[in-house]
Amino acid sequence: MHISRTYTAFYTIAEDETEVRVLEMLPIDEAHDRYRF
Repeated sequence: MHISRTYTAFYTIAEDETEVRVLEMLPIDEAHDRYRF
């Protein structure tokens, strides 16, 4: 998920769909470099 064109958040949704877990937040450029978006 992109946040204000500044950060990228990677998340997972729990199996029972009642909880969202943020796994990592990175500056958008770093996320693009690391994960090749």
